[in-house]
Amino acid sequence: MTRARLRLAAVLAAATLGLAGCAEDSSKKEVDLDARSTPTAEPTPVAAKGDKPVDGAALRGSSAASSPDEEAAVEVWFGFYEEMVRMYAGPTIDRDRWSAVAVEQAYDGPLQYAEKQVSQGHRHQGGLIVAATEVEVKGDEAVVTGCVRTTLTEVDGEGVPVEKVAPWRTSSDVLVKVGSGWRVSSFRIYESGRCDL
Repeated sequence: MTRARLRLAAVLAAATLGLAGCAEDSSKKEVDLDARSTPTAEPTPVAAKGDKPVDGAALRGSSAASSPDEEAAVEVWFGFYEEMVRMYAGPTIDRDRWSAVAVEQAYDGPLQYAEKQVSQGHRHQGGLIVAATEVEVKGDEAVVTGCVRTTLTEVDGEGVPVEKVAPWRTSSDVLVKVGSGWRVSSFRIYESGRCDL
């Protein structure tokens, strides 16, 4: 995943966490869950220096991974942001794809936000470029720090933005081993100045 994806994911996470505490939804709409059953094997597009985020995509920036274990963790990390962009674009939510990259807080928070967004007739448009700027693996836990450039914005049913999004974010995400693979278990996204993709 690119730095744009990281940023988009970060923006999405921040928007998700911010909106989750701000609004109450008294009406419920039926949500099509599990529309797709497994993640695709297609590689995430790689962003060239100077690229801008692409609508509906999370592009990969650079990666600081230097060992096979770090590379495996970063691969799932990129997938996390890619799936978040896909889920937030709505209106379908694929829990199988999401559970392939996320557990615990990183699974629950964005999923609840996406469900609420769908029930309100909202979605996200725009994209991310994400870059893994620091990677540290210690046993069954990894921490990935990322740079995110985003244009991802929540819009209402008419396509009118309901939020203003800062274009640069920094993320700090924890991954844990689940079986033989990695999953993102918690994530935090912060507004930041320009960072290296």
